[in-house]
Amino acid sequence: MQYDLTQREEFATRLTDATFFIKKVDPFLKNLKTEMTYNMQHKGASINNYKVYMRLLDKYEEQNLAMYVDSDPTKMLMNDTNNQEIKDQMSHTVENLKNTFTDLYHWCKGEIYDLQALKAAIDARDNLVKNEKKLQGKKKDTQKDLDNVTAGKKSMRTILKNQSDTGAMVTTIEQCDRDLENNEKLLNLVTIYLGATIIPMFKKEKLHLYQNVI
Repeated sequence: MQYDLTQREEFATRLTDATFFIKKVDPFLKNLKTEMTYNMQHKGASINNYKVYMRLLDKYEEQNLAMYVDSDPTKMLMNDTNNQEIKDQMSHTVENLKNTFTDLYHWCKGEIYDLQALKAAIDARDNLVKNEKKLQGKKKDTQKDLDNVTAGKKSMRTILKNQSDTGAMVTTIEQCDRDLENNEKLLNLVTIYLGATIIPMFKKEKLHLYQNVI
């Protein structure tokens, strides 16, 4: 599919917006991850305490309550041989307690990594923009030097140059033209791919994941 200049500029704007968005939410997500880490550990300890509590109750009935009820199991709660269902239900409940903060922690951690990956891709595209400006500057300076040497003018850049150097300058300018052409093709390709495909897909996947986690 062909994209015109207006569409490519729109894609570039999407990438700029994404860069500002990442800078804005990155501190928030890192703080959220810290909070989720604490909550996950706290909840994990709480779940473990329930398991310890169950074992203590069982031990208490074996060592203490047995004496109080003259070893009659029907008067016990956890070890009532006629009502094993109570102990089974309690054990099932405790064993199946879920630490909901674990999923939230991994979701937050994944969110940070995904945004970092997206930023790395956008940074790679920005490097192409910087390289384009660098090549344009190099070509401009070399062309100016060539014009000065050809006209017999001297400057700080051409004080040690003469007519024999013009061939190398022409070669440099031609190489800059080729590099600029290749850089522009790659820049357009990356801009279109990120702006037209990756950003929309990224947003869609993030919404879907959030809905599943929450």
